[in-house]
Amino acid sequence: MNHLLLICSLVLVVPMVKAGGTTAAVIQKNPPITNNQLKAHEIGQIRATVYAERAKANARTAGSSTANTHHSRHGDSIVDFTRFKIRDVNIGGSGNHYLGQPGEVVWVTMSVLHDCRFCNNAINQVIIGLSSEHKAQISVWNGKQRSGGAIYTINPRSSVQTYGQDNRGEAEWVKVRYSLRLPKTPGKYDVRARYAQAYTGNILTVKGRSLNQKIAQAPLMWWKVDRPNGPSAKANIGHVTVASLR
Repeated sequence: MNHLLLICSLVLVVPMVKAGGTTAAVIQKNPPITNNQLKAHEIGQIRATVYAERAKANARTAGSSTANTHHSRHGDSIVDFTRFKIRDVNIGGSGNHYLGQPGEVVWVTMSVLHDCRFCNNAINQVIIGLSSEHKAQISVWNGKQRSGGAIYTINPRSSVQTYGQDNRGEAEWVKVRYSLRLPKTPGKYDVRARYAQAYTGNILTVKGRSLNQKIAQAPLMWWKVDRPNGPSAKANIGHVTVASLR
């Protein structure tokens, strides 16, 4: 299979049939990386395609600023990533700054607006992680060009079946809720976001969390796919400080 299909595959989208009852939300802790993760040569091909796509995106947005804005204490400013925007970041009920203990799991809520008209038929994700880590912790939104509307089953009855949004109207802000595990080493860490374009991802809206989703590993490996040091400080959406409180 051509690995570039990871970037621009044609997929079948059908309406989701909701399972009866409420199922468990996405697990909080990432499982170990398995042999099914992206191989080095696959990452190399993805990297080349991402560079080409970035050049096209830069040409389209020439003259416009894509730098993120300054955060307020309550995370109510908008961070613009060109493909998507994030606002209302609230980490553990403390706005976009959080003080926690080593290894603590903290819940985060925020709103996402994904509006990528040049993404064509690709499956896109918004992924979140910490500045110190080699991969993202979670993908919080999954879908095609625009956020909002119903959740659909993408690639049904296949090994890459996933749930996502494909809003045919104007993009809408959607609220997501997810957990982050803090590092065990005391210090200050940035919470950052970036995009991915893997076959599978997670959508952590209220409706999405009612589905039986496992943590999709493939998009998490995009954290450093074209940036050896991971997303830069321009991708900051919040901060956590780890200190022993005992």
